[in-house]
Amino acid sequence: DVQPVDAVFLDIEGAEWGALHGAAETLRRCLPLLVLEDNGCSRKYGIEPGEVGCWLAQEFGYREVGQYDEDRIFVAVETRHE
Repeated sequence: DVQPVDAVFLDIEGAEWGALHGAAETLRRCLPLLVLEDNGCSRKYGIEPGEVGCWLAQEFGYREVGQYDEDRIFVAVETRHE
């Protein structure tokens, strides 16, 4: 059995985009709370600040609900209970 994921916290110096793409099936299945650093380091990977949030909204229905320093907090508009 695969356990559900309730929250994901990423502070990986701009590599959040790649990590989230790799976790796409988990995001789709579990719709966990996401806390992601967005400090501009993603530019070294060709990703502009805010681009990850747009992708999350389009692909999974996430929306940003808060910010603490450079961390952005996202929740899925749709919730799934298994």
